[in-house]
Amino acid sequence: MFSVEEQPDEAALRILAIRFSEALLLSDAFEDGAPQRIHDFRIACKRLRYATELFRDRLSQEFRDASGVLSQLQDLLGEVHDCDVLDALAQDCGADRLRARIARDRSRKLDAARRLWRSSLRRNGELQGAAALVLAKHPPASTSQLHLVSGAEA
Repeated sequence: MFSVEEQPDEAALRILAIRFSEALLLSDAFEDGAPQRIHDFRIACKRLRYATELFRDRLSQEFRDASGVLSQLQDLLGEVHDCDVLDALAQDCGADRLRARIARDRSRKLDAARRLWRSSLRRNGELQGAAALVLAKHPPASTSQLHLVSGAEA
């Protein structure tokens, strides 16, 4: 809950912490690649990106660096979503060969998004500093999230 006494910078950081925690929590969608879970993660990244852009002037450098990588991630995850939509249409038409090609393309795009997300959370990654600030205030929801930001493989 927000307080009337809370300073604007602290309120902005709290909103970002909530958005970052949401993205961290939903990032486990990479484990199974389920279309709806990946879509939910994409939306969480979108919310985090827009929050970083909204509060840009109030944020430390750690959060300012996040917008670029979040934009790239959103683009890749949007392409994965496009593959999911196209696959459903191809399935309705019985286009099995096309579906196989879509699946290969989706897999490549999802792998690229996974690599970008994980590398951005590692030491000197674009999201690492922001993750450290968030985790200082809000502990990770799972050990796999802690592994992501500490540089260890989950």
